[in-house]
Amino acid sequence: MAAQIAEDPKFKISLDSVVCSEEQKSVLLNLFKKFSDVFSRNSYDLGSSKTDPIHIYTNTEVPVRGRPYRVPVKYQAELEKHINGLLLSERITESNTPWISPIVLVPKKNGSLRVCLDFRKLNEVTIPDNFPLPRIDSILEKVGGSKFFSSLDMANGYLQLRLDPESSYKCGFVTEDKVYAYTHLPFGLRSAASYFQRAMRTVLAGMEQDVMMYIDDVLVFSKSFESHVKTLRKVLTRFREYNLKASPAKCEFAKKSIVFLGHEISETNYSPNQANLDTIEKMPIPRDLRAVQRFVGMAGFFRKFIKNFSEIAEPLTKLTRKEQKFEWTSEQQQAFEILKEKLTSKPILAYPDYTKEFHIYTDASAVAQGAVLAQVSANEGNIQVVAYGSRTLSEVETRRPAIQIELGAIVFALRHFKPYIWLSKIILHTDHRPLVHILAKSKVNERIARWLIEIQQYDITIVHIDGKKNTVADCISRAKDEVAPLPTEELEDIIEFPVCMAIDRSKDRVPKKFTPGNTQKPVDLALEQDKDSDVNIIKTFLTSPATTIDGISEKWLPFLERVRMSKTGILTVTFGNDNPKVVIPHTLQKLMFESFHTSLLGGGHFDWRKTLHKAQKKYFWPGMRADFLKWTLECLKCQQKRNPHPSKREPQLVVVTSQVFEKVGIDLTGPLRTSLKGNKYYINMICWFSKFVISVPLPDATCETISRAVLEELVLKFGTPNQIVSDNASSFTSAAFQQFCSLLKIGHHRAIPHHSKGNGATERTFRTFHAVISKYINKEHSDWDTILPFTTFSYNNTVHSTTGETPFFLVFGRDPTLTIDRIIDPAPATKRTDI
Repeated sequence: MAAQIAEDPKFKISLDSVVCSEEQKSVLLNLFKKFSDVFSRNSYDLGSSKTDPIHIYTNTEVPVRGRPYRVPVKYQAELEKHINGLLLSERITESNTPWISPIVLVPKKNGSLRVCLDFRKLNEVTIPDNFPLPRIDSILEKVGGSKFFSSLDMANGYLQLRLDPESSYKCGFVTEDKVYAYTHLPFGLRSAASYFQRAMRTVLAGMEQDVMMYIDDVLVFSKSFESHVKTLRKVLTRFREYNLKASPAKCEFAKKSIVFLGHEISETNYSPNQANLDTIEKMPIPRDLRAVQRFVGMAGFFRKFIKNFSEIAEPLTKLTRKEQKFEWTSEQQQAFEILKEKLTSKPILAYPDYTKEFHIYTDASAVAQGAVLAQVSANEGNIQVVAYGSRTLSEVETRRPAIQIELGAIVFALRHFKPYIWLSKIILHTDHRPLVHILAKSKVNERIARWLIEIQQYDITIVHIDGKKNTVADCISRAKDEVAPLPTEELEDIIEFPVCMAIDRSKDRVPKKFTPGNTQKPVDLALEQDKDSDVNIIKTFLTSPATTIDGISEKWLPFLERVRMSKTGILTVTFGNDNPKVVIPHTLQKLMFESFHTSLLGGGHFDWRKTLHKAQKKYFWPGMRADFLKWTLECLKCQQKRNPHPSKREPQLVVVTSQVFEKVGIDLTGPLRTSLKGNKYYINMICWFSKFVISVPLPDATCETISRAVLEELVLKFGTPNQIVSDNASSFTSAAFQQFCSLLKIGHHRAIPHHSKGNGATERTFRTFHAVISKYINKEHSDWDTILPFTTFSYNNTVHSTTGETPFFLVFGRDPTLTIDRIIDPAPATKRTDI
């Protein structure tokens, strides 16, 4: 059984808006009290349906993976709270599944987060389930003559349907430290609506004369109050039998009229929701020539359906003629009102035909978004409108790029017209050409990601339409109501947090945020240490000897004799003659690992031992070794790119050389895919004493280009070597390169291929570099030369197995100051004498 979760005061049934007698309200309240277990008490108080478990059929058994995203520190507590809620309610379980979909977070207006999964990779291989939804016109016909209506909304309906073990295995995701899998149906799967409709059909079987269900919305309709209560009791009994729960705050009971599936339903009539007509009916009077032209153009789109259109529109058309003074009179006002009435009535406004595909036209202006839902008439092939929709942009939305505003118009349209179009074929027309291919993009802007997850729930094809032909949506999007914006909430955005997002590919430059460290402001280390209970106990003991260390974790006991306090109140640990190491509290430990492993600037995804060695030069916490091993094994990028069968090779011999850059090995790799900068090769030059590598991307492999790289990057920066070792490639054996070496008095030795005393050390750097670059490179492999200097930096700051030190330290006599060092200690000094 799931653990008990506290009751949320917002999850209560309200009858304040119910128009009935006090006696009838009392009957309803008694009914709900009897079935209180059928209503959720909070967001995680969910049922677990006894219907057949859902099975997700895929066309492959090869696991699909989406790249994981890193969650910033400020959101980690909220995410952890949500994960704990899902665990307590048994919606997820810990897993070892290789089927991984990344987490995406939607910040809500109240500061909380909506947690979703980006299932695009899984949806690509999912075989669709085409279980039919009921026709809305059939539902509306059945409710005719009813006097009482109740609408029950399922509490997180999808999450109440169980997945079978195989399907659960396919719904995995990764957090900072664990892998989980959904045990119940999550939002975002391709056929989730079909799965849910089938389950509800089973739950409410035999009740079709009094109950209609449309995915997670259930409508109960009756001709008398007594029969309505009786039917409600049956529905709630079924919910109890099948272990389902409704959301009390979203349910409506015993109403005389109700809005359901985009229609206003009452005893005597049903009609499209007034919101579908308000877009036209409340359209403001045109204030200038351009506004008149847009309105006449929109109305003219339907001129075939408007008898005497030219005559009606003449007063407005007259204003668009040259030399005509713009003057709005009663004549123009009458024409304006007549055309609006025509646009919101038959034959222009038609009932939907659910056997045909729908067409949606969207457009956006600087102030609003507009949409039109239409279908092609069977007789003459003309476009007939089913519904209109528009919304005014918030101030924040108006500052967004055009592609986001235009895509937001599509999302708004799909939400606004959802009752009509769900599970139907949709042709979406937009005059913003970049949107035509956006669904196929694997990497998109963070704000766009959440919208793409939502769009993929629909059977939709996006096509381009010339802006001059998109007159209706264009006019609606520009007709901003100057009185008040339409009551549509601002579309929520998505925030993605890539783990390894180091390079701005589109501008080919290093952006402001290229490491996990750089997204984190400098911390007050002393304060962070005080938040760690164990560290705080030790610090208190050191400053107040009268205190005890009772309650400290056993893992700290072997190190108590080595701890010291710095002048600035920082706890450190000293081992032998080594410099003091800063103690890292638990709140910063994962950030520390990411900085030395995942970050492009100093990480490189090297193995756990090398990652640990880099971090242990300056930092410490008990259990650090085990943590680094665990986190490296959990790094999906490392698991995806690792070589499970490393090649066998003769052990590398230590080459006798006594000075830095006295002997240098050089080698060339390529041709590679031409980069955005036009490079096809790169050369590595390695100091045989320190193992320090110099890497230079090259556009070609000519002797002149290679000689210039050796001169500018090796000789002018580190001095002239005594000897250069290369293989027998033509670039190095040419007379011109020999002359270059001779002029600089450099000895040139040609190595024997595959010999342990040859140039193997240089050759092996390419295998290492290629492995690192592959973990950061873009899909087109066109930015490898941008990643190359970061790879070189990471390599030179990783301990080499031959020397036992980092190449950087052997060349410069010190370790570099990394971004994580500035976060932990923002002081500019590189030597911490106070520690």
